[in-house]
Amino acid sequence: MVVGPVDLVITDIALPWMDGCALAASLRDRWPEIPVLAISGYFVDRDVQEFEFDGFLDKPINLQELRAAVTGLLHSDN
Repeated sequence: MVVGPVDLVITDIALPWMDGCALAASLRDRWPEIPVLAISGYFVDRDVQEFEFDGFLDKPINLQELRAAVTGLLHSDN
């Protein structure tokens, strides 16, 4: 349940209820302006390039890389 406006979605690609790529596609249909950052320990960036993620990080996540990705996405002109 979303309780307010969302500025950014960070999602794993391997989700128990839905594939993260399908989640990104669903988000794009409803809210194309919201940036989506994907994370995964199973896929690499080139595996998910066909999906319109605004960013991608490999696991284990480096906090400096996460901070830089989030800052960049929140301050970009999507």
